[in-house]
Amino acid sequence: LGKASESLKWEAKTLHSLLGINRYQENPVYGENNSLDIDMLIIDESSMIDVRMMAQLFSAIKEGSRLILLGDSKQLPPIGAGSLFADLIELFSEHQEWNTHLSELKVCLRAESKEIIQFAEAIQKGSLKEIRLLFGKKDSGDAISRLEFSSPKRDLFDYLLSCFSGQKLTLLEAIQNFQNFAILSPLRKGPFG
Repeated sequence: LGKASESLKWEAKTLHSLLGINRYQENPVYGENNSLDIDMLIIDESSMIDVRMMAQLFSAIKEGSRLILLGDSKQLPPIGAGSLFADLIELFSEHQEWNTHLSELKVCLRAESKEIIQFAEAIQKGSLKEIRLLFGKKDSGDAISRLEFSSPKRDLFDYLLSCFSGQKLTLLEAIQNFQNFAILSPLRKGPFG
């Protein structure tokens, strides 16, 4: 960008802050009658935007501004109503004249282990056969492992302790070690929740 970038003003904000939405005032600062004075807006994690927020955002963008929505339509749905980002992706991909405005990353840059990427893809496809195969692979190293417990509460606690066995750790070192792995559970309640 060179010297041109020096005249650009870049600012990072939450959507609430950008639109002037807060719990103390009834209406947002920016909307249909008061457009944002911006030329380009880039929004990350767009899959998390609910219908109400997206409508407020669209009404606040002035004519001629560029809007770039980034995100993964298959993750982090909004807490509020709707899945507008996923719906927009589907709509744009179905229309030849619109899908030129749609780009999709084909290479995952978030995970170093190909087994984790394969596992995520198998889950997205709902392929139980592929998931079982990945759990059964002996050459996946430590990327994916299936834990079988006969007594869930006790065995899980013992497993977590075994991850640090023989180590005298400070609290900070223990917290840092916990960031080296994750145990995911599809349950909210019970011994695995």
